[in-house]
Amino acid sequence: MSKNQPRRGRPPKYTGKLAVHIVSLIAAHGATGAMDVLNAPKRNKAARARNHKLVPAKGLGISMPTLLKLAKDAKVTLKRGRPSIAA
Repeated sequence: MSKNQPRRGRPPKYTGKLAVHIVSLIAAHGATGAMDVLNAPKRNKAARARNHKLVPAKGLGISMPTLLKLAKDAKVTLKRGRPSIAA
């Protein structure tokens, strides 16, 4: 496909610096933790971990399949299942 022709399908919503920030949150907190951070309202304790210049105050409303796709594209390895309990 040439550069002059538009790409087929829906364009990606999370690109650039926001995608890099989301991938860094996934690497640090895991997919579920990153989803909690990104979807939390502004006054929530979990919202302190995100960059407020990139993410709006009300949260992104990002879904788990979207997070997993971004992690796969960035080659982030995730552990499957629940984390083991700390003894």
